[in-house]
Amino acid sequence: MVNRIGEFFESMPDRQAALADIADHLKRFWEPRMRRGLLEALDRGIDPALDELMPIAREALSRYHDQLMPAAASLNARMEPAMFPSMAAVALGGALGSLLRWTLSTRYNNLFPALPLGTLASNLIAGYVIGISIAYFGKHAALAPEWRLFVITGLMGGLSTFSTFSAEITAHLQAERIGWAVGEAAIHLGGSVLMTLAGLASVAWISR
Repeated sequence: MVNRIGEFFESMPDRQAALADIADHLKRFWEPRMRRGLLEALDRGIDPALDELMPIAREALSRYHDQLMPAAASLNARMEPAMFPSMAAVALGGALGSLLRWTLSTRYNNLFPALPLGTLASNLIAGYVIGISIAYFGKHAALAPEWRLFVITGLMGGLSTFSTFSAEITAHLQAERIGWAVGEAAIHLGGSVLMTLAGLASVAWISR
């Protein structure tokens, strides 16, 4: 399989086109075969599957390292320096938002396990602040875009959590607590939308 992919890559004169064609080729032909092979390997147990797949991965990385590195270097060279402040804003905001969500979860989720209040508070607070942010940044377009990335994409993206909320809903469904699952979904989704609208309204009221 590795040799076939290598021959396909080496036959392309343009590396960028080669990568795109390889992705399409894998999607149409190799992906189903790889998936079947992986499932067959897993049927024999996780350890035999890893023993079988790891040598293939090492061989592929070793064989095509020299071919793929120039493309990666070219992509890195085209990255504009202006991207780095944006990346820093998102990274810092995301870290702070995640820490805040973790703090809320550890302090309040155990108070009412059927409806973890820390997770709910994270999503509701994030919805409200995002509403405020959308309205505020809309009125102050001259602000550096990094502020919007820091607050909305980073801070509130780290604070809000769809994955934890989904896990809680799934736990209710697995325990056949259908009412709790539906109720929690309605509270999170409906509450977040209402809080975002409240944030928009708050800025409009203050701006009068």
